[in-house]
Amino acid sequence: MSAGPGQRPVVFIHVGGPKTGTTYLQDVLWANRATLRRGGVLYPGRTPGAHFLAAQDLLDTAFHGHQDVRVAGAWARLVHDIHSAQQTAVISHELLSLATPEAVDKAMRSLSFAAEVHVIYTMRDLARQIPSVWQEDLKNRHAVRFARFVRGLRGDDPDPHWLAGLFWRWQDPVAILRTWGAALPAGHVHLVTVPPPGAPTTLLWERFAATVGVDTGAHEIDLPHAANLSLGVVEANLLRRLNEALGKDFDWPTYEQWVKAALAGHILGSRAGRIPLRLPAEEHEWVHAWAVTSVAALTSAGYDVVGDLAEVIPAPVPADQRSRHPDQATDAELSAAALDALVALLRTMSGTSARRSGDPSDDRDGPPPADMLPPAMLVRLAVQRLSHDHRSVALMRTSLATAKRATRRATSRLSR
Repeated sequence: MSAGPGQRPVVFIHVGGPKTGTTYLQDVLWANRATLRRGGVLYPGRTPGAHFLAAQDLLDTAFHGHQDVRVAGAWARLVHDIHSAQQTAVISHELLSLATPEAVDKAMRSLSFAAEVHVIYTMRDLARQIPSVWQEDLKNRHAVRFARFVRGLRGDDPDPHWLAGLFWRWQDPVAILRTWGAALPAGHVHLVTVPPPGAPTTLLWERFAATVGVDTGAHEIDLPHAANLSLGVVEANLLRRLNEALGKDFDWPTYEQWVKAALAGHILGSRAGRIPLRLPAEEHEWVHAWAVTSVAALTSAGYDVVGDLAEVIPAPVPADQRSRHPDQATDAELSAAALDALVALLRTMSGTSARRSGDPSDDRDGPPPADMLPPAMLVRLAVQRLSHDHRSVALMRTSLATAKRATRRATSRLSR
């Protein structure tokens, strides 16, 4: 489906959903953008975050009240890259699932030069989605208990938490694809199902790549940094309580650096012995019914399905796999997790580690060696913070990215 020389491009817009392997797919696309480009597929943008900025620009929204100075014009920049390249192109960010009909119309008009526009939605079974989205909400500084969150999803809470309503805006493929596919042929709307547990780890990428016409064998997809570490029951409850205590004391960039990325994403997410977050068995009946209804509607719509819609219908819970309720963590468990986290944070801040220095006296049980943040991550977090505090730094980052791109283009022309 790649556009040939002089042909109008085909554009694929991957609109989510969140927690369906989108980060992994975006990491693979970014890591392989040079190879993809040589194969006729453009993953546009000057930085990995370009698509997030473009989505914010298209939707005219901020993230946690923080408006990055690079958002203004970001969608137009992405579209300009696609128009200039005249190649098949992929735009990908889950924030796009929140688009209104007006935003979708704006996107389609901006891409009117394309030969075709396609929309992709990746979908995972709801029994896995609900705990995954709840923990992501915790990582984004919310503090709702799991029980209240699920009551709102079921629709039987007279005062539902607002995150329950937001969940369905992210996770209802019938409504999302109806909005994005309003002006498209059904064959240009693609539903990629996320493989069930136990499937080959490469299968999601293979399905996505097949959808956009990419040769799966030509790309590096085993990316160690692409894993999105999950919290366990204890770690999730510790983070929830921490969010309650912090309130809004930190602005979003600070919270993102030190709580979401460092504490939740790296330290708690790599803690040994985590108890998996799973949907309680008593919630499976209504979740199953929702999935069956959704699959029927998606089938009736005639969209292109890549994978198997049976994969998004939750399987029954075996009697021997009953798990702990996500809200249940003892004070002793929380204290142990908090101590591990404190030790890891102090080691990160000091830049030293008894393990790394070979201290034989350090024989305690606790977080694995991964509790030291990689230096590259610390540098990235520091630069992000400076960009937030100083507009001049943000502009310098943008200018540097532009200069690098110009250098690459000049080098490419000279090598021809």
